Amino acid sequence: MSQEIKQELDQVFEELKEELRDKPQGYATEIPVAERLFPEMEPPRIQVVLLDPDEDKVAFRRVSDPLQGERKSDWYVGEIEEVIDDALSWEVELEETDELIEENMNEEFEG
Repeated sequence: MSQEIKQELDQVFEELKEELRDKPQGYATEIPVAERLFPEMEPPRIQVVLLDPDEDKVAFRRVSDPLQGERKSDWYVGEIEEVIDDALSWEVELEETDELIEENMNEEFEG
């Protein structure tokens, strides 16, 4: 993992922890994962719902997943760190998909 991604990940983690601090059970927020991939799509994001403020337990799911045809994913329960890990892995998946699409388009137009 590059140093830049690590710093970005740490910042998102701290911002999320700060946002959830002193919030009641059931508080909901979203984390943007990437820019819009296509103009008509919503940007990919992760919904987060605070389940247990004392133990940093949350429920989270991917929303507007272009890899899933804009369906919402299943809910997962875990700690805040798991949300950040999922956001990072999804960001990598989106980058790989974008590169693959670009590669295929270049091949198609080049011959």
